[in-house]
Amino acid sequence: MSLQELGWILLLDQTAWDFSGCIPDESLPGKLLHAFTGYMAAPTILQLVRYVLYIAMMLHLLWKGTRTLAS
Repeated sequence: MSLQELGWILLLDQTAWDFSGCIPDESLPGKLLHAFTGYMAAPTILQLVRYVLYIAMMLHLLWKGTRTLAS
């Protein structure tokens, strides 16, 4: 249960998009995507921002690590 679901964080709680018509969370593809990538059919804007920041941070650390090894 996230703080946003509890209503404690109300910042950016609008739905970014809704793919529940294409790949519902409860379907087998939805469950597999959720297990491997954290897929949500209707993520909020805050969840999207958090996901993008996480990927950017991991790519930065990967790039920094490969630069250190190359030196």
